[in-house]
Amino acid sequence: MFPRRGISLVLSVLLGVVGLVPGAASAQRSGTALKVFTNPQLGYSLTYPATWRQLPSTSLDVSLQAPDARATLGAKGINGGVSPAGLRQALDSTIKLMGASVGKIARTTRVIHGVSFQEDQTTTAIVHGVKEAAIVIGASQHQRTYLFFGIVALEKPAAHSRAQNAQVEMAQIHASLDSITIAR
Repeated sequence: MFPRRGISLVLSVLLGVVGLVPGAASAQRSGTALKVFTNPQLGYSLTYPATWRQLPSTSLDVSLQAPDARATLGAKGINGGVSPAGLRQALDSTIKLMGASVGKIARTTRVIHGVSFQEDQTTTAIVHGVKEAAIVIGASQHQRTYLFFGIVALEKPAAHSRAQNAQVEMAQIHASLDSITIAR
């Protein structure tokens, strides 16, 4: 699993790279209880499974962890907008900091509640050869930049129940990302 302090490092380095440091669909259908995280200063919110716990973080607005500690969801909003090229660089840097990509990076653009997001999805290899499914999305809106990511540790194929749990956790991450709202 991506180290907890590594999540903070990812965004700290990422924010320096792009020069920004200034002076709930499938989960709802399955009946999963949800909580809402809101950052009123930066005008965004997202829902997440109520069973996930909030971790302390000094560089993220919120860092959430699944009960089995094998999946993490993080969010950061920053005052200061970037160009589409700057946002692409931020996403690329985040994926690289998560580990070496062992598969093709799927890049798409999608709209969530009227806001266009760039999205990267891949599988990364980290310490001790553990693979992770990683998704990073970002948007620049109203002179603010928003970055969200989800990471799920994957086990060897023999660990069938763990593989099923990883699928559930990735679905929960996707539902949380699909729930993002940014004030207009």
